[in-house]
Amino acid sequence: MEADKNLQSTLPLLTTPLFQPQYSLTREESLKCSYERARAISKHYKLTVDDIHSLTPKFWDMNRDGIVTRDAGTYILLATQYNLAAGTIAQFSHERTDLQELLQKIMDFEVSALFMITELNHGVDVKYLETTATLQPDGSFILHTPNMGAAKFMPPSRQVAGIPRIVVVMARLMVDGDDRGIRPFIVALSNGKEICKGVTSVLLPELGTRTLDHCLTSFNQVRLLPNALLGDISKPEDFQAHFLSAIRRISIGTISLCLSIIPYLKNLVYIVGKYNLRRTVTGPGKIPIPIINFRSQQIPILHAIAQIRVMEAFADYAITCFMNSTSTQGRQRLATILKASFIHNMEQCSASLPQRCGAQGMFKHNQICEYNVSNSMPLGGLINTERVLNENTRISSIYSLLPKETMPLFVLVGFAIDLFLGRYNPPESTNPNSLLAQHEAGLATECMKVVESQPLEKIKHDFNRNLNPHCKPIVEAIGHRMAYDAAIAAGVNQDLVALYEVGVVKEDLSWYVEFAGLKRGRVLEMEHQALDAVLPRLNELLDELDIGAYCTAPIVSQTEWGKFMCELKGDTGNAKYELFNHTKGMKKDVLEKGKVSMKWRWLNWLI
Repeated sequence: MEADKNLQSTLPLLTTPLFQPQYSLTREESLKCSYERARAISKHYKLTVDDIHSLTPKFWDMNRDGIVTRDAGTYILLATQYNLAAGTIAQFSHERTDLQELLQKIMDFEVSALFMITELNHGVDVKYLETTATLQPDGSFILHTPNMGAAKFMPPSRQVAGIPRIVVVMARLMVDGDDRGIRPFIVALSNGKEICKGVTSVLLPELGTRTLDHCLTSFNQVRLLPNALLGDISKPEDFQAHFLSAIRRISIGTISLCLSIIPYLKNLVYIVGKYNLRRTVTGPGKIPIPIINFRSQQIPILHAIAQIRVMEAFADYAITCFMNSTSTQGRQRLATILKASFIHNMEQCSASLPQRCGAQGMFKHNQICEYNVSNSMPLGGLINTERVLNENTRISSIYSLLPKETMPLFVLVGFAIDLFLGRYNPPESTNPNSLLAQHEAGLATECMKVVESQPLEKIKHDFNRNLNPHCKPIVEAIGHRMAYDAAIAAGVNQDLVALYEVGVVKEDLSWYVEFAGLKRGRVLEMEHQALDAVLPRLNELLDELDIGAYCTAPIVSQTEWGKFMCELKGDTGNAKYELFNHTKGMKKDVLEKGKVSMKWRWLNWLI
């Protein structure tokens, strides 16, 4: 996908005080900073309603801009504001001119806009959500949370930074006791100074690292104007299709949020790679040896670079396919495949790369420690909201038996079931003889044999044991193969593609040994060859990631580290503290002569 060439870089924002690293802010100060940064990026991009509605290159570019690495909370605010809130309202704005003024305030970030669907007791089984909006005789609605388990979970809803706050709330429309399905309502949360009447916002404890003011939000008999409802009150003929139409921005969000993984991984591997190039240990003859010379350091760094380049090609391919698709389910499935592949890569890199910086990776100023928690956060807080789609699209009798609340891989299971039952066929490989294409086909064949060899009731009974464990691997295999095909089609460097391929092979080595005729030694040699081909260009490859300007970690260079050390404050003093009575145990004649033996002279230096 070609980027918007008319859009200026966000690099100038990095020179402003607002985007400088902040390590000592309180939680409230940090929250305010995140909101102000979101408004600054909003003013820079100047997204329009058409950008959101038509999914222009500018919309996609914002989600993979390097500036999102400066503040995970800022990115969550932007993603929610534009894709979920503005995107949902924009679906109805053409027919309702009264929405256009509010929509423009959202686009200009004059208000902070949120999207609430998940409830505390109904994370993945959204069709059972309990928040209601009851039609009144005068045409207004009463929005109500019947119990604490029905409180909306996670979206920030407190009054912060003096910005008025609104939200698109998904609630059950009740008309004369008749359930009309789950609908979107526009609700005011605060006026910029205090929370609105009837709204309760309970601040949740901080996550592992500081991000946003995540909350539990409940509504106590909140009266909404008739135009708060997006859509009409008529009972839909097809509840499922109607609901999917109302939340179709979620599948768009799955792709756009996945894009943000790319700059985060770029920043992570850039920091680790640059540090490993400059950090040395003392070798034989007291000669300094860069730690990047050790293969154990090279492997995760080089594999990460290969993954990033392949992910970029896959992202462009997925966006093109997404834009060309007119099928809601087709878009959802594509988004699920992309998500499975990207999340897998992110988890792999965030686990292996920080270890290559030792204790340095544990300090906040080097950014690395954030990648184990915070960087799952922009995705943990939003990306998994698309799990709600699955509950409303599944018609399989097998699927209905699965325990909903105990399945963190909910979407992957539902996707795999569609695959097993022949309701979905992924795009055919353009490289069918590749190892990854063979692996995908092999895993699918194994599962299909189980499905075809047993009656439906038997399959349903034994699903959790026989098929459930295969769901995640098969969806990831499809994603790996599609990413590989996209990289080849995009002309990604063949050495990087080869390194990506062997990295995937190593993850399920037993299958390739058993079914593809590979030996462990052969796979290791394939990896060594790919690593040797890429290693000489490591510094160049890191620079080509174009993320260095957004990196604030001082360990990337000796110069930056020197500046950082000079800025640190040290404590000094003039106190003395006697550790030992250094005259005790000395020989009498030595004491009489006023001399101290060599054994005790070190104390003179100590004190």
